[in-house]
Amino acid sequence: QVSDGFDKTFEKAGSKSGKFVGDVGKNISTIGNTVLGASTAVGGYAMNLFMPYEDSMAKIRTLVSDDEIFDGLKTNVLNLSSELGMDAGAVGQAMYDGLSSGVSPENIAAFTEKMGKLAKGGFTEVATATDVVTTALNAYGLGIEDVDKISDILITTQNKGKTTVDQLAGSRGQVIPIASA
Repeated sequence: QVSDGFDKTFEKAGSKSGKFVGDVGKNISTIGNTVLGASTAVGGYAMNLFMPYEDSMAKIRTLVSDDEIFDGLKTNVLNLSSELGMDAGAVGQAMYDGLSSGVSPENIAAFTEKMGKLAKGGFTEVATATDVVTTALNAYGLGIEDVDKISDILITTQNKGKTTVDQLAGSRGQVIPIASA
């Protein structure tokens, strides 16, 4: 009888330890799949952040053929992105938009920095700020030295009116070319 009791106890212990090992195996598998899924998601997220930057730099490259100037602009985009707390792709696109509207490579970093600050103060995107300012520059035949004046007018209008630079850009972008004519 003692032997029977011992055998049954041993079988129960063996059964429970097998279940425990099986549960541990399932948990390890679940953790592994979770980690793999998370690393895949992070990798995909990083690629989504990186691609707009690469796209904007490819656009800038179409306007700037000098390797030394282009390398400097790449560095400027990354530095401005960090300084302004903005996506490098958005900063690069703003730089491209400024260059394509006539801002010189020598002035584009300072111009893009000002557009980033205008965007933050005007509750808009840097692309929108760049668009409204370059539209005004080109429509009125103004130069890079007038960027601060245009930005000040936009911010003053925002602060004295019931509007934002974002809203002004939407309507002024359509009105400026007509008004300048």
